[in-house]
Formats: sequence, structure tokens, C-alpha cells
Amino acid sequence: MDERVFKRINFFKGFIRSTQDYTDAVGYHLRKQRLHNRFLHGLGVVTGYRASLRVTARRRPDFSVEIHPGYAIDPGGRDILVHELELRQLNRDDFKLPQTLYLVLRYREDETDFRHVNIPGFPPCSGNARISEAYRIEWTVAEPDLRREIELARILLTEEVHAIRNAADPRKPRAGEIDLRFVPLAGVCGGSLSTLFLIEELRRKLLDAIRAYNHMARTRNIPSAHNASVACANLAVLAETENLNQRAFMACLELLGRAQLDLVREAETNEPAFAKRPRFRHYAARIEHTNQRLNAQLNGQTRDLDADLWPEIITSSVKETNEALGAIHTLVNPPLHWRNLTGALEPGLGIRCLDGTGWDRIKEDSAMPHKHLIVDDREWRIVDELNLLDARSELEHRFTIQETKDWFRSQVKLLYPDKKENQDEGIGHEGGYAEWEIHNLTPGMPVVVARKMDYARGDYICRVWVNDLMVGEYPCRDQDTRYRWRNWPFYIEGNYVRHSTIRVRQAVVTANRDVNYFRLWFYQPV
Repeated sequence: MDERVFKRINFFKGFIRSTQDYTDAVGYHLRKQRLHNRFLHGLGVVTGYRASLRVTARRRPDFSVEIHPGYAIDPGGRDILVHELELRQLNRDDFKLPQTLYLVLRYREDETDFRHVNIPGFPPCSGNARISEAYRIEWTVAEPDLRREIELARILLTEEVHAIRNAADPRKPRAGEIDLRFVPLAGVCGGSLSTLFLIEELRRKLLDAIRAYNHMARTRNIPSAHNASVACANLAVLAETENLNQRAFMACLELLGRAQLDLVREAETNEPAFAKRPRFRHYAARIEHTNQRLNAQLNGQTRDLDADLWPEIITSSVKETNEALGAIHTLVNPPLHWRNLTGALEPGLGIRCLDGTGWDRIKEDSAMPHKHLIVDDREWRIVDELNLLDARSELEHRFTIQETKDWFRSQVKLLYPDKKENQDEGIGHEGGYAEWEIHNLTPGMPVVVARKMDYARGDYICRVWVNDLMVGEYPCRDQDTRYRWRNWPFYIEGNYVRHSTIRVRQAVVTANRDVNYFRLWFYQPV
């Protein structure tokens, strides 16, 4: 029988039935039912039937799991019924660790009920009178093949894992814990999208991209970044409902790609310096490549694709979209999400020494301060500055020096290493600490504090507090008695910047050393 055409058996008077006729009659109904299952219910585990094929760890500490009874529809639309509790054991020594293992369910048919048939006047014959619809459950190191099997669970095995456990947090399973996040569920209305790819990573990338695009729209002359943010939000909502069929989902990806391509073109026009940066060019290349693929798949040779090829196409498209969304988040590096700006802070973990980084070049830069800086392919802008011995500036920033052994004012004319002379006045102290406020900050973004100093009085270690929490130490290494001006930077982690104004305290912990201040400049990334 032609598999592309549905033909029912049509009995008429005098019809002589054969074995093939009976086979075709049964096959017709099987094919119809499986087509119905695939496109109206989708592949995956059917929730609500028995224990829904849930995989759990055994009560004993070993490498085995229990698969509870349930019902599933495989990628071919075939029904799989597991009536009894199944046990599957793992031997950790069979694998090179670390290794992710997948527990998969496959449909299987077995011919049973063997019979001998002896009818007088006919030659004897024999055969299997029934076909048993069975299944196979096994472990594999290969990612589940969406054309022939269903994932029931996955587990990351490492050297530190000594037993399989149920996940303490099902949304974030750890090594050795049963991960059920990627088990496909049948019952999809309008398509089987949720069975075709892992939606969790796409949802996370979309949420990150929304923050990145919103931050870009606020800080740069790229209004279309807002459109890209809205497109990401809409796709995240639609994907979460799991009501999109394959082609509709691909169309949504293509619309998101168009919004991102508009952003690229507008950035090249309005922000040419930003658009020439290597990370932006990488992002633009990802967008253009992904858009070309999506256009070809939706409007070109894939218009009449067989449905069996859609899983592979959608999976590859989602991976490319995830790479592009990840690139924009890396490029923009938006402020930390508000959820990350709550809870207790760890003392001593908020300061980063900038020696050996791109910030080294500003130490000897006589043209400081710059309104904008490009450091290690990231753009920074000055958000605030404090001029020492300027009464108004000190008052606005509540600058104060406390608990000192001695303090002094100085007015000096010194050289930078580029031999440019500069005259300035400042203040220094021995013992105690200096304290000041930084204004105009974006919460969740890191801050670099650059201090103009007389480097003849260097070679000490500073301890820093932010809002009365000790956040760490940084060194001011060496000294120079000939070219004495330096702009010494240190870095405050974004998680410790929780308000638009923070109070910073700095004290020298090296004995018998004094510290001096002439100007303080404060930078945050754009």
C-alpha cells in the first residue's frame, strides 16, 4: 500500500480476503491514530495516567533509579504503556567522567503467540498470531534522538558523585541528582513545540536579552533596541504557553531576527564607534547569519518539508538564536537583576585589583579624566568626580578624614611619566581613614574608582568599605620619585552597588605609610 495515501478496505459481494487485506485494514487505523497523536497531542509523557513515568532515586544509596508506571506517545505517534515499576542500574566505571547520561524510552514491537495451522486440503503453515506493543528503557551517553525516543531523565555524573539522588531543587539539579527539566510532555494544543527543543535555555537567554536591550535603549542613541526588547518579551511569553506550532514558532524567531537586524543597522548609523567594536561585530555577524538561515527555512527550500525534519531544523535555529542573544548580553553587560541585589553580602569579596589589566594605561595618563574610556573592549563613562580641597565638591560628597595620627595639605607641581607637568593641590593623612560618597550610580553595575596621587608615597595596601561593609583590599605597588603623578584605580563589584549613592571608606593597613588624595574619578560601564 502506498504510505502517502490513506485507503480503507471496501468489502463487496464476492470479495476474497487475503492476509494482506487484513494487514492493510489494521494498518489504516494505526496510521490514522498515530497521525492524530503526533499533531494534536504531541510526543512525550502523558501526565495524569498512573504515576506519569516519573523517575526517582531508590531509597538505598546506589546508582539505580525507579521508573514508575505511565503512558507516553513516541515521536512516531505510537502509544507506549509501562504497567509495572521498572528498575535501571548504572555502573559508573563504564563511563569517562564527568559525563551526562540520558534515560530514554523507545517503542518496540515483538511478534508473539506462535501457531501451527493444519487445514485438510491445504499445506500446513505456521506463524506468530499477535504483535505485542512493548518498549525499551535504557541509559545512553548520546542526546536523545527526537525521531525515535523520549527522554525520561538525565543525570550528570562526576568523580564526587557516590549515589543517585532526587533533586533538592528541581529547577537547578546538581551533579548526581535526577534532572527532569527536559522531559517532554504530551497534550500540546496547536502543535508539539515543547517536544521539539529544550525551551528552558531559550527562556533564560530571552530574559537576559530583554535586560541588555533595555539598558542599551537607555544609555545609547539606539531607539530600536526597545523594539528588540519587546520582541524578546513577546517570544518568551508565547514560548512559555507552549501553544505555538512549528512554523509559527519559526516565524516568531524570524520576526525577532528582523528587530535585531534593525538595531544593528541603526547602531551603525547612530553609534559608529560602538558598532565598530569587535564584540558588536561578532553579535552583528551572528544576527545576519541566523536571519539568512531563518529566511531560507521559512520562504525557501523548507516550505514543504516533511514533518520529521522539523525537530532538527527548530533545534538548530534555537541554538543559533541562543548564541546571538548570548552575544548581546556579553556585549552590553547590563546591571545585575534586582533579585541579585537582595540578601546578605559576603564581606571581603567586593574589591578587584586592576594591576595587569587594561586599566594600567590610565595610571600614567596625564589627560585624565576622560569622559569615556574603552578598556578591554568595554566602554566606561565618568559618572561622578571629587576635587579635593574644593569646599563645594567635598561638601557634596561628604568627604571627611577621621581618626588620623597626622594629616596635611599640599600644593605641588609634578610630572607624569609622559613628562607632562601638572600642578594640583590635595590632602594626605597617616593612620585613620578617608570617607566619601559616590553619586549618580546605576545599581548593579561595577564602579572603578581612580585616585590621582603623589606616587612618591606609594607601596602600601588599602582596605575598603562600602556602606560600612568591608569589601576587600587592593595594593598600591612600588613608588616613583621622579615621575610622581599616578591615577591609581580599584574596582568595586556590581553586587555591592545597591543604590544610586554609596559611601566608601578607605584606610591604609600598611604600618607607617601615609596616603594622599588630589582628585577622585568614578567610572561605570555603559
